[in-house]
Amino acid sequence: MVAATVRRSDQWDDGDTLDMSDAMGELTFDIVGRTLFGSDLRGDAAEVGAALDEVLGGLGQRLILGPMILRVPTPGRRAALEASATLDSVVQRMIDQHRSDGDAEDILGMLIAAQEDGTGMSDEQVRDEVMTLVLAGHETTAMTLSWSWLLLAQHSTQREWLEEELDEVLGGREPTFDDYAHLPRTRAVIAESLRLYPPAWVMGRRLLTDIELDGWLIPRGATTLASPWITHRDPRWWPRARAFEPQRWLTAAGEFDEAAPGQPRGAWFSFGWGNRRCIGEAFAWMEATLVLATLAQRWRADLVPGRSITTTPAVTLRPEPGIPMTLHRR
Repeated sequence: MVAATVRRSDQWDDGDTLDMSDAMGELTFDIVGRTLFGSDLRGDAAEVGAALDEVLGGLGQRLILGPMILRVPTPGRRAALEASATLDSVVQRMIDQHRSDGDAEDILGMLIAAQEDGTGMSDEQVRDEVMTLVLAGHETTAMTLSWSWLLLAQHSTQREWLEEELDEVLGGREPTFDDYAHLPRTRAVIAESLRLYPPAWVMGRRLLTDIELDGWLIPRGATTLASPWITHRDPRWWPRARAFEPQRWLTAAGEFDEAAPGQPRGAWFSFGWGNRRCIGEAFAWMEATLVLATLAQRWRADLVPGRSITTTPAVTLRPEPGIPMTLHRR
């Protein structure tokens, strides 16, 4: 994770202007390719990024209207199918390479080798599993980092508070796995970004039993939706709910604690809750913390003046029209 981030940082120059959401997407795509699948996906980043924009941008509408909408021959349908085929080809190439090279000690190698009753998965099954991991493993973290950069640019005092920790703990060197536990402020910035701009802004669950809620009977089998975006900004649970205050996540001793803000159980669920809580949560925490620590000790990023950033609730919560920022070397 850190090595990929350093490579990205080395490509930046003082005064560069870039779309931070695109930059973080390309970086996390590189990281997920190397850490989970042992593949160098940097050459595919631009093409995959465009395909993801197409697929994710219209997926919310397709989920609402149902799969039948994909049978209607429209330009949007054709673009979505072409983008999906682009993603499939990248994943299939990774599968073909792993099968050709033999046993590999990564997630993709484990999926290819997995068997049930003596039968392994087909390429289509493996591809579906890999696609889930690619999308969930890079898009959500990219959005978390993108919103974090925007919030830090908008709150100079909080940015200096973060930089003070990075200068003290790292002193200019690259962070390591062992530093993770000693970066509570960095983790607090990530947590507060997840609170205000949760990438998974709404989550669905299918009920296994009838439930009565506030006088309403919700039947077994119904799909219910819960929104972290709404709950995380509810002043009943969060003092100064719309303020960016990463300090709320630290204890009196200065340690990071998810319970430090004092919110009720379940009032913060950026990674879901219960048995279906995100399987990649630990991976995401580690990645976001180390990437932000690596870059923020080297760079400050300021929003290009006159640009208005809005939220687009697609499958993930995305910035529209991106986050144009100017880099300044620290």
